[in-house]
Amino acid sequence: MYTVINLTDLENDFMNPHDASARINKFFIPEVVLHFALTLIFLFTGRWLLFVVNIPLVVYHAHLWRTNKCYLDVTEIFAVVKIEQKKRLAKMGFYLIMFVFVIYRLVEAAVTLLMSKHGTKIKPLQRGSGMPLSPAQRRERAKAANAAAA
Repeated sequence: MYTVINLTDLENDFMNPHDASARINKFFIPEVVLHFALTLIFLFTGRWLLFVVNIPLVVYHAHLWRTNKCYLDVTEIFAVVKIEQKKRLAKMGFYLIMFVFVIYRLVEAAVTLLMSKHGTKIKPLQRGSGMPLSPAQRRERAKAANAAAA
C-alpha cells in the first residue's frame, strides 16, 4: 500500500523521483524475505494449497532478483510508473486474498478446537435427540465399549 501511495504521489508530482525510488526500494528485501519465510512455513506445516498458490510469486521475486530488476531506477521511474502501480496493486490484491484465506483457516481451526473434546472431531450427538451426550452417558458408553473389547 505504501509503495502504491508513493508511486501515486510521484505521478502527481508531489514527490521527487529520487525520494520515491529510495522509499520504494527499501521495502523490496523485507517483502521478499517475509513472503519466502511464510511460503516455507506453509511447506513445513503441510499447507499444500497455500504453498502451491504462493510458489508463482516466489518465482517472480527470484526472477526480479536474478535479472536485477527488483529496484526502481531514478532515471527511468517516470517511464514505468503505471506498470509498477499495476504490478504492486496486483501483489497487494494477492496478499489480501491470502490474508483473508489464512485468517479464515485460523478461525476454523480455533472453532474446531474449542468445540471438540480432543481438537480432532466435534462431540457425537445422542441419536434422535440432537443433544450432545452428557459426561455420565459418555462414561457409560466408554464402559460398554471397553467391556465389548475385552
